[in-house]
Amino acid sequence: MQQPRMLSAKEIANEVVEVGKYKVARKDSVVLVSGMLAGLFIALGYTVYLLVYGQMTDPYAGKIVGAFLFPVALILILLTGADLFTGNTLIGKAYFKKEVKLGAFIKNLVLVWIGNFLGVLLGIGLLAGAELFTNGVNPHVAENIRHLAEAKVSLSTSAIFFRAILCNILIAGGVYVAYAAKDVAGKCILSILVVAVFALMGVEHCIANMFVLGMGKVLGADASYAGMAWNLFIATIGNIIGGFVIVIPYYYNFIHSYRHKNH
Repeated sequence: MQQPRMLSAKEIANEVVEVGKYKVARKDSVVLVSGMLAGLFIALGYTVYLLVYGQMTDPYAGKIVGAFLFPVALILILLTGADLFTGNTLIGKAYFKKEVKLGAFIKNLVLVWIGNFLGVLLGIGLLAGAELFTNGVNPHVAENIRHLAEAKVSLSTSAIFFRAILCNILIAGGVYVAYAAKDVAGKCILSILVVAVFALMGVEHCIANMFVLGMGKVLGADASYAGMAWNLFIATIGNIIGGFVIVIPYYYNFIHSYRHKNH
């Protein structure tokens, strides 16, 4: 009999729990390095988006093409087992099932956030050294990055907060559904579609914001460090809540309800 090529909704819920248990059981140093890799991948994926968007004559076409290239970051993260802060909010499902302690869950998120930040800084350093945005490319690329960074720090707190919630409904949701696929092609297709929608919407992803704010500052954006820090703080909180919008209903539907039905 041919094996199914995807997990059922209930199987996905339990797979997310098992992945969460694995993620918190690793050494702190492993989690930190894994987070650094994910941060670097986000920096590189965002770079492709910005280069395409800034150099195409039609900005709308550039945004669409760039949005479908940005997901290379999430594909690299998912297929190599790196840790992205927004995706790791799904560990909350293992916590609700009492398979992971709250302290271990929080420590994992903190370590991954720090690792992502360090990875993004590494990416910014490499890209600045390579002069990728300033030497031999359309000057609009650097200008767009500066404007994007300035626009993000000028957003109201409520706008950042709600955009961040929307963001992680998509990103955590994209990671969640990627567990359904049992082959590489399926995981890639699901990742591309979900992340492209996130990129086109222009919502607030705390790790992606680390990159565009930092790169914008390097390129001369008029953005204060206080404004950048506030954006990241609010986006981080909103991303956590967005992740729980995915975690809580699916925990209730496919784990909590089944446990009570069996009792």
